[in-house]
Amino acid sequence: MTGLKKAKSHVEITFDEHMTILVESELVIKYHLYVSQQLEDETYQSFKDENDYLSTLRFALTKLKKMMTSKELSDLLKLQPVSERIQKKVLVYVIDKHYVDDLSYAKTYMMLKKYQEGPSMMKHRLKEKGISEEILNIIFSEYPAHQIARELVISKFKSMKKKTKRQAFQTIKMHLISKGFDQEVIEHALLKEQDTYQGDESKLLKDAYEKCLRMYQKKLTGYELEQKIKEKLYQKGFSYDMIKAYLEEKKLQSW
Repeated sequence: MTGLKKAKSHVEITFDEHMTILVESELVIKYHLYVSQQLEDETYQSFKDENDYLSTLRFALTKLKKMMTSKELSDLLKLQPVSERIQKKVLVYVIDKHYVDDLSYAKTYMMLKKYQEGPSMMKHRLKEKGISEEILNIIFSEYPAHQIARELVISKFKSMKKKTKRQAFQTIKMHLISKGFDQEVIEHALLKEQDTYQGDESKLLKDAYEKCLRMYQKKLTGYELEQKIKEKLYQKGFSYDMIKAYLEEKKLQSW
């Protein structure tokens, strides 16, 4: 050993003037290391293994300031320049100490993401993070899919006052499907919360009719104009009966 120098939280040790390694400070004391010391191969290997373990553990604990799964940590450990044996030893240690807990991680993820992601999406994301099927079955047995879907429907209805009820239903349905909610859960939520729709369809129909009339009355007349307006209003989500009643009312007003 030709050099020994303090470097922040480590000690920098040079061997034979061409190989330098960072060593955990406690190992310098444990192995009574000093400049010009000769280490037996067995002692050196023991010292190196212990240093690899401690430095990798330090790395793992630093990363675990952010909550992660055992797979995510394992993937990071595989990038470290230490043996697979050391990587596994560190992983076992942090799991035994509950510094990594896949069940707690999955429960926390569900709590934080329940309004951003539906059950199918959450399951997919958690599987990608290495959460086991057993843990997924545990946490999703308690997942209130119907309640959350209804809350999301109520929330979305508030921002859809300028859409017809049919448009709002279709938009919300597609939104919840994209989040990973089951069709049956979505239909149930829309049925239960349909009265929370806050749009004024009569006013929406009047405005849409007047806009269509301005757009097409210079090009079409009579029956063709009426059919074109019916077509456009139906495409906007108004029911056939509502359109028919409104147009009949307009005819009566024009007499």
